[in-house]
Amino acid sequence: MTSLIRLALLLSTALLANSSWLDYVQQIGRNQVTSAGSLQSDWPNTGFRFQFLATNTSADIEISFADCYGSCHSYVAVEVNCERVGKFEVSSSHLKVQQSLLTNKGQTYDIVLRKVTETSCGDAYGVLETSSVTVSGGDLLPAKEFSSICAKKNQLIVFGDSYTAAYGVDQLSPCSYSAATQDVTHGYAVLMANELEADIHVIAWSGKGVVHNNGDVNQMSVNPLPTYSNRTLGGFATPDVNTNYWDPKNYEPQVAIVMLGTNDYSTQPQPTDDQFITGLVDIVHQIESDYSNAKVLLLCAPGASSVQCKNIKAAADATAVTYLAIPAD
Repeated sequence: MTSLIRLALLLSTALLANSSWLDYVQQIGRNQVTSAGSLQSDWPNTGFRFQFLATNTSADIEISFADCYGSCHSYVAVEVNCERVGKFEVSSSHLKVQQSLLTNKGQTYDIVLRKVTETSCGDAYGVLETSSVTVSGGDLLPAKEFSSICAKKNQLIVFGDSYTAAYGVDQLSPCSYSAATQDVTHGYAVLMANELEADIHVIAWSGKGVVHNNGDVNQMSVNPLPTYSNRTLGGFATPDVNTNYWDPKNYEPQVAIVMLGTNDYSTQPQPTDDQFITGLVDIVHQIESDYSNAKVLLLCAPGASSVQCKNIKAAADATAVTYLAIPAD
């Protein structure tokens, strides 16, 4: 099968006239549904899935992104029946990504769109807001009728920094970051999830630490990664549970992985051993409260300092969770 995807906007379709497009998608990761009926995403690996039954030998798949008034820039990846077909730019001047798909009449097709850039880093920033999905040459299936194409058997959640967000992963060494060179699906977390046939929530932000962020002149940062752990959209504050709060009951991972600490020790002033260990112990306790059935794994990143790994192990010992140091090679 040769495949091309076409993503654009057809407001005249019967689908949009008769029913919300959200009835025809399955959300991936943490998303916010707006009062206007659009779907907002900003964490890496967030997006949605939809399926359609081909009624012709070709189909035009169309997705529209809302106007972000110049305040967004991201990349998305598209998969057809579990196979990736492309990576596309979305910004105030790129609100449509267009392709076509050769189809077999009567066959069901599974389409996935994932945001592969993170919440905010360099020229990757802002919210990806999807406003519609339509198909010409096929009938969209209600989400409750989806077949088991690309079904996941397990669930994971990972909390991390640039390693997990796959900072510059598509750039040859020496790496230089841009939104175009970031792709969370090429990073260790999503690759691992694929091997385990697992769905994965990626709560990762480059430069964030357990208690100290890269470049912060203060020993204890105001907004290290734990600040964002229960936000639906990472880039928006969470004043109360009615606005931007991610309810952990919405997701039940079997395993929760934390790989943080590199940024805590990357720049001065570094936290004290007690500050770092206490911060990491607090993260474990929060995870255990939010996801009571999940096994917790604390990782020490490749190339980390001996102090970093020692203190991560100390936090693991203090909370009786699993510790693993990843070798540099």
